[in-house]
Amino acid sequence: MPAKSLGPVSNTIILLALACLIGLLYLTQVTKTNSYGYQINTLKEQQSVLRDQKADLEISSARLRSLDRVAESSVAKSLVPATPVSTVR
Repeated sequence: MPAKSLGPVSNTIILLALACLIGLLYLTQVTKTNSYGYQINTLKEQQSVLRDQKADLEISSARLRSLDRVAESSVAKSLVPATPVSTVR
């Protein structure tokens, strides 16, 4: 009894099906990579916004601390309070 083998048409169909399967796997991997790239870009943008906010808060903190220091300095304590000035009518 001769061994049965696939014909040329069956081989072509199987090769086409395998090629389609490999193409589909490739496309899913590329799509995943792109979605991770978008997530990374979004996180980098958030990071830069948060860095800017941190720098602004550090500047505000330094400004507020400097006002407290000026108010408590010996020069500020030796100043004479201003008297109210009336307006001419």
